Amino acid sequence: MSTVSVIVPNYNETDNLRSCLDSLLAQCYEGLEIVLVDDGSNEPSREICRDYSKNHPSIRLIETDNCGVSHARNIGIGAACGEYITFVDSDDMVKREHVRDLLMAITDSNADVAVCMFDYLAPRSGPESGTGLLDSANTIKVVNKSIAAELFAKTYGWFCWGKLYRRSLLVSSGIEFNEDVTVCEDLLFNLEVLGACNKVVLLDSAGYLYRQKGKSATNDLHNARWFDALDAYETAFHLASGNTELRSALSFNCELMLCEAKFRLKYLDYRERKTAEEKISHLIESLPSDPRYNVRQRAKLIASHIFPNLVMKIRRRGIQHD
Repeated sequence: MSTVSVIVPNYNETDNLRSCLDSLLAQCYEGLEIVLVDDGSNEPSREICRDYSKNHPSIRLIETDNCGVSHARNIGIGAACGEYITFVDSDDMVKREHVRDLLMAITDSNADVAVCMFDYLAPRSGPESGTGLLDSANTIKVVNKSIAAELFAKTYGWFCWGKLYRRSLLVSSGIEFNEDVTVCEDLLFNLEVLGACNKVVLLDSAGYLYRQKGKSATNDLHNARWFDALDAYETAFHLASGNTELRSALSFNCELMLCEAKFRLKYLDYRERKTAEEKISHLIESLPSDPRYNVRQRAKLIASHIFPNLVMKIRRRGIQHD
């Protein structure tokens, strides 16, 4: 049995899928199962998947109808044979030591989750195009789930990629991705994981190479499903009840999202705008009454409220379009 299963959901990725799979095949850790879940792609994306699975025994291809990334990840979790599970998006890459470093950290500390930092990739580039990608010795830190949640919110991010999970924890606790949520599904998944786990090990190195997705549905200002993120945060506050620090950290991210939500309203039609406004009102009611923001956070929120158009223009300028 493979020790680690890498789940790669794919939908119509062609430009970067080969470089993603090549980076996994080049891992210095050999006990790797690559579960490639094709989510109803068109040609030639599906053909790339079939070609790689045919020529590389470590890649197991599962073909499904198009039901979304959460469904594809859940299919991967159910099919995985490894003792540990990690996720890689089909347009991203990982460093050669990525799996090995996460596995060593989680086994040495007997943790339930291992987490690393990430670097950015430019469009259609290799790992040399990121920033600060030179390998360095890992410093690891073992924390309880409460502290881990705060660090996810402030530093590491809620992404499911860049993290290694003990598969038995997911299976025994019935943890999977919410297939009704199209934005911030990672946030809810990881809050459930942290609710069920005992301890988390954090690495300060960046083993995951993330490609900003300029043309994704999430970045489309006309996409009404983006407002599902507000529902996700309302659920997140419920899951984080009793953890004041985490609720404050979530509240800061949430208030920034609310500023963006108000900016996005003008791009919706009347019916969609009315539904979105209701979501905004419900979420505002869920915010902590006395969040513990530092001076920098308060300044950022004030700027977002006073100059929403300028702030959004600056934020979106960083999105690279393919």
